[in-house]
Amino acid sequence: MSIRAYKVLDIKTKKSNSFNLWHDSEVIDFLNEQEGGFLVSLNEDCCGLTCAKVASIKELIKRAGEFHLDKDSIDCLKDDIKGFSDDDYIQYYCF
Repeated sequence: MSIRAYKVLDIKTKKSNSFNLWHDSEVIDFLNEQEGGFLVSLNEDCCGLTCAKVASIKELIKRAGEFHLDKDSIDCLKDDIKGFSDDDYIQYYCF
């Protein structure tokens, strides 16, 4: 069986970011540890598409104080996972 590559024509994102890869290093370290490679699919500038499991994001929200997340980021993360189960994944476009 083969896997074909298709050109991406459109990527839609929310207006506000959920977190910042350059400034929220504790968040990135946590997600990278939980997901076994959150950063793997990103390029050397940390740009590209990646994903995180809803259960990991819930844990991140629960421990927000440890990760120095502000209220806006917490609210964005809560909105990101609304309506999804713990086994689902949320895709992030990092740029």
